[in-house]
Amino acid sequence: MSATDKFSKSYISTATFVSRAYSVLEQFSDNEVRLREGKGCKELVEEIIPIAAFLKHFEIPGRQVKCKYFSGNQNYDAKIRVQGRDVSLDFIKESYFLEVTTAVSPKDFLEREALSRYGSVFGGGDIERVGSTRKRNDKIVSKPVVEDHDAVTIKASDWIRARLQAKANKVYPKPCILLVQVEPERPLSIHEWSAVAKDVQPSVDREVFAATYLVNAWMNVVLPV
Repeated sequence: MSATDKFSKSYISTATFVSRAYSVLEQFSDNEVRLREGKGCKELVEEIIPIAAFLKHFEIPGRQVKCKYFSGNQNYDAKIRVQGRDVSLDFIKESYFLEVTTAVSPKDFLEREALSRYGSVFGGGDIERVGSTRKRNDKIVSKPVVEDHDAVTIKASDWIRARLQAKANKVYPKPCILLVQVEPERPLSIHEWSAVAKDVQPSVDREVFAATYLVNAWMNVVLPV
């Protein structure tokens, strides 16, 4: 059975969706989560966990939210149904589609593999694979990099803009909310998250998406942009 099966059979409440997502995540080892190994682990880490973070943010007193996850290649990842005062007053719609994307370093997969194989890795993006995986003599080499303090936020903004542009070029059902799961090279302060959100706001396509949020589920960060 895939890790996603428990989220796709029916609409489930925010509390159930979140607790179930965390419970299923615990069934995978740290290494499986790092490498996205195991049936449904990649979808769990890159889609369901960010959705869970968003649901905790979106459900407030007077607004009840239920969610159903959809696996496969359709042009959305989940649908939510909303009930409560905000809907009856026409502040928000009674249902939305959710699309999830991930903004990470282009070398993220190498960094995760290096952590798995060697237990440590240098950040900064100066990393490459040498040798041949086919011949099984490959190794991943990373080198320390000296950067300005704001380099991490600048790169994170660049990764987010790239994902926003890619998503804006596609067609989605309406109304659709875009969740951008952001994984910077180090934990960001609230001030830094605010700076990133302000930096990428001009790139948000408000015609394609009803709302766009930056998410980091591992730090419980959800920011509308």
